[in-house]
Amino acid sequence: MTRFLNSYPLIISTLGPVHIGCGEDYEPTGYVMEDQVLHVFDPVEALRDNTRAREELSRLCDRPGAEVIQKVQEFFFRRREELIPFSTHCVTANEHFQKFYDERVMPERNKGKNNQLQIERTAHVATEHRPILPGSSLKGAIRTALLNQEHGGKKLVNPRDAEKKKDWKKLAPLDQTLKHCLPQDFALDPMRLIRVSDANSTTEWSGNDLRFAVNMKISGGTGKGPYQMLECLPPMEVEIFSGEMSFLDPGSAGDGSGLPAKRWKFEEVVRQCNGFYEKRLRQELTALQAFVPESWSKIVHHSLERGGLRRMFDANRAFLLRVGRHCGAESVTLDGVRHIFQPQSKKWIDQPETVWLAARDKAQMTGLLPFGWLLVEWNDSRRRPLAETAPELARLSEGSSKNRKKRLADAEEKKKKLLEMRAEVRLQQEKEHQERERLALEKENKEKSLQSLSPNRRQIAQFQELMEKTRILEPISGNLWREVQVLVKKIEGERQEWLADEVAEFTGLCRDLLPGKIKGGDKKIKELIQRLTTLQGEGT
Repeated sequence: MTRFLNSYPLIISTLGPVHIGCGEDYEPTGYVMEDQVLHVFDPVEALRDNTRAREELSRLCDRPGAEVIQKVQEFFFRRREELIPFSTHCVTANEHFQKFYDERVMPERNKGKNNQLQIERTAHVATEHRPILPGSSLKGAIRTALLNQEHGGKKLVNPRDAEKKKDWKKLAPLDQTLKHCLPQDFALDPMRLIRVSDANSTTEWSGNDLRFAVNMKISGGTGKGPYQMLECLPPMEVEIFSGEMSFLDPGSAGDGSGLPAKRWKFEEVVRQCNGFYEKRLRQELTALQAFVPESWSKIVHHSLERGGLRRMFDANRAFLLRVGRHCGAESVTLDGVRHIFQPQSKKWIDQPETVWLAARDKAQMTGLLPFGWLLVEWNDSRRRPLAETAPELARLSEGSSKNRKKRLADAEEKKKKLLEMRAEVRLQQEKEHQERERLALEKENKEKSLQSLSPNRRQIAQFQELMEKTRILEPISGNLWREVQVLVKKIEGERQEWLADEVAEFTGLCRDLLPGKIKGGDKKIKELIQRLTTLQGEGT
């Protein structure tokens, strides 16, 4: 008895860098790069509490001319240690990417260079900043392989129809070879019976990478396409995504009417994907020998011939796919009807003459890697780790993966230290603020207290404050002694207005505090105390 839904868990590894566009960029106002790590942050959140920085940024944005871009980028770079604590996630780069960035944000190194620093993001889960392989991308790649097998490589009857951009589904012989696979009625489309989930990253994922995409002529030399900056899934990362492929079998749920005439099973999908994509991978290994790393090429070729890939393919346990940006026209079109327009020569060709490759440096000519290659395995209970079934592939990833994890760990440690420093600064600022408030309140209370005193006692209190503020011994000719003399003469001149206890209070202050404030004035102080004692006896 067949089941209505047959599901196959999948585990996915990358063979080359993969970039699946999502319509988002890392803007240079939302990241800084340091120590070959991209730190991504929300500029609004990062500058929320920094009024001075916001005002400076506003002034920079109001400046006329093209230099405003460079000035704004320099603004964020100068404040990188303030901004890194606000980073939401990090992406590893390399020494060439770091140099490229530095030359555009450092004024002393920017010699009129192009300041475009947008980096295209790959598909991701926005709330977690972790990458995904969209099910639509995986299913689209599977669909191409299945349609290619159905078409059988037949040539177009009239190639000019394709050049006139007519509906390709109606071109002969496609209108016959694919009529059951591309029906007008969605209910009859056999691909609707195949469901592919989004593939989410596993714990083996070690972080994304930054790459330049460079255009090269397959015959040798650089192409005419301008370089691009892309966030990519790193190459040779094993078992970093998990997903599921399901096959509906509606025949067991009804009489079969109004259902797709063509149906595929999992084993057929595996065979057809390998038939289509293995051929293209082998072609690339041959055509791109001058560009790709010899170590990568040899290991992948060996694995295809008699290594782990060959054994898994022969056992229908795994298959190749190619997804995302820069897959190449030959991987997204059908054999026999491939028709590619070349803008430079304004002619139609059946094989591409240039290829986009992933580079660490935009000027790199060798050591490049093709984009988009995935290894998809059936992840059932019989599956063993790739380190056992294809150890040659697993070894390729070990060094780069460890290096990436270490740099991300170092970046996280730096962020932690900067957060601690920021917390200490904020704590100190809060303490200083509280101390200022305490002193202001103390001053206010003291002023209120002074205002509540009689004029004579107010003068005594002010004199006491002056003595308490005097921290070092003053000479007899100093300011403190002069103030004492002024107040004593005032008491003598206004004796009838001073109460005896007011004079006594002032006398006590002078007796207790003056000896520790006046240097070499013991005799003078004794004489002063005697005068005050006499005045006190004369009081009312």
